[in-house]
Amino acid sequence: MLAEGETSKSPLTLLLLIGILVIATLVVISNYFLRPGLELSIKDEVHGGLIDSGIKTVKVSVEGRNVLLEGFIPTHEDRKRAENIVNNISGISQVKSQLVVKNQTND
Repeated sequence: MLAEGETSKSPLTLLLLIGILVIATLVVISNYFLRPGLELSIKDEVHGGLIDSGIKTVKVSVEGRNVLLEGFIPTHEDRKRAENIVNNISGISQVKSQLVVKNQTND
């Protein structure tokens, strides 16, 4: 039994536990449901910007807010332009470019 003047801490502990579980659940839900939508939105915006600039040979991968550019591109200027387009899109944290310049010659 509790001595006179003491209060039980169990209701407060229970409330704290419930709060932590609610927050953890919201974090898990956001990772599974909101993140793919964000990644798809970023990927669509990157693809749109590149296509509008005439750059069609770049593969775009998105993980979270990080973007990876891969593929072959005809000139160094096109590579720089592609990287600048992606760097100027809001919401992107990091851009990693693995673009390879491959001059196309008519043999």
